[in-house]
Amino acid sequence: MGLLSEPGSHTLYDVLRGHAERDPQRPWLTFERGDGAARSWTYAEFANEVEATAASLATLGLRNGDTFVVCLDNHPELLRLILAASASGLVAIPADTRLTKRELGDYFDVSEARLLLTRNEHGEARAAAEEHEASVVLVGDPLDDVDGAGGPEAPTGNAADVFELLFTSGTTSRPKGVMLTSRAVVHGATVLAKAAGYGPNDTPLVALPLYHAAAQMHQLWPTLIVGGRAVVVERFAPTRFFAQAARHHATTSAQFAATLRLLLRRGDPGDARQSALRHMTFAQSLSPEEYADWDRRFGVPLQHLWGMTETVGLPLMSPLTGDRRLETMGRPVAGYDVVVCDPEDRPAAPGEPGEIVVRADPGMNVTLGYYRNPEATAELFRDGWLRTGDIAAADEEGFVSFLGRRRDIIRRGGTNFSAVEIEEVVRGLAGVLDVAVVAVDDALGDQSVAVFVVRDGEHPTADEVRARCRATLAAFKRPQMVEFVAELPKTAVGKVRKHLLVPSPGDGGRE
Repeated sequence: MGLLSEPGSHTLYDVLRGHAERDPQRPWLTFERGDGAARSWTYAEFANEVEATAASLATLGLRNGDTFVVCLDNHPELLRLILAASASGLVAIPADTRLTKRELGDYFDVSEARLLLTRNEHGEARAAAEEHEASVVLVGDPLDDVDGAGGPEAPTGNAADVFELLFTSGTTSRPKGVMLTSRAVVHGATVLAKAAGYGPNDTPLVALPLYHAAAQMHQLWPTLIVGGRAVVVERFAPTRFFAQAARHHATTSAQFAATLRLLLRRGDPGDARQSALRHMTFAQSLSPEEYADWDRRFGVPLQHLWGMTETVGLPLMSPLTGDRRLETMGRPVAGYDVVVCDPEDRPAAPGEPGEIVVRADPGMNVTLGYYRNPEATAELFRDGWLRTGDIAAADEEGFVSFLGRRRDIIRRGGTNFSAVEIEEVVRGLAGVLDVAVVAVDDALGDQSVAVFVVRDGEHPTADEVRARCRATLAAFKRPQMVEFVAELPKTAVGKVRKHLLVPSPGDGGRE
């Protein structure tokens, strides 16, 4: 049940079928619905269902290279369809179930998909499909048996094929379809399994949405690579998470800073201590106070990591042992070459900010590019490197600290600084539940700083926010606008959609 010796030659379906043939009764998947009902599959059972799904797709007229959209919350059929695509030379497109008809219309426009698989309750997805003259197939109960009736033989997939498009979140513009090949996914999953210490006896609790890269690449596919068992729950629920982990004997899980903060507010320390969780990965940093609170209340070791949908795998991870420096995103892991580059594309000196770039062999260790978008693909790759747009600084030991996306760098009075630094200062105020900082262009061609705060009650006030910033930040970094909001607009995994944050004219928090 070890890691693959030749990861570049296998599709995801090949990996599943290989485990099924070697140990057909080995547990592969447990799915728990929102009402607590659950069902489990062995590797052999699930592989047979994937083959039946592939045959069913062939009866719908899909042929090699054809695309189809899947709009489902966490559901076994979503996994069957992705694996069937890898087996058949098709291209699966998982879609966020919260998207509007207009947003889902972008998926159909870009991919030219003519088939949607969804549930009846996802009316926006059905409306988008109908507007684009795509057929709609409704998916049954997640615990039902799959119809194993035969049909036309499904075409054979290849490790070099694009089998999945994961659309970018569209935080600044129209989303782009990131092309994933089995070669790149198996490579990235193999790398993560080694760096996170995954073994065949590990059981991750998958609570992040499966239509996002994180749930797949941080947990599901690494577990498949090592022959482990995955537990998938329909939705993340902070009040139930640790009890679910204990009930299913989960040993690991993957989260984001946003979900860790929800667990800090609503998770049950008793359930956490009773669970078998030995390890949790996460992305997007916590504050030092939050790290200390996590250790005190839950005692589950954390491992920080960094990656993008475009990198496929996770090129930066904190070590499992020794000097871990969780406040950083970790160091480059074996399998990826990562450099922080200055504006002249030279390696930045320790402590100096620059852009994170990853050595790229498109389709082998990173994405093949953006679907039917050669211009954006050309911008993504340069001279053998993938340009991430993430700004960071590396220290003398190679630990990389995140400073922000390129768009998070604010330019004011001829000086550049990071919005993330201001967010961390404001987040330290009592009563702050969430915060985001954005730059606002002014009439003089400079940028002002606006801070959006979600608070618990009536504190902090705008004056209290300003007072903390005056005490901890240079004058040019201090916000000119402070605005309180009920919530921040976010993607499925908690990333703030900053382009939707626009200060209200004449708000009382302006300075």
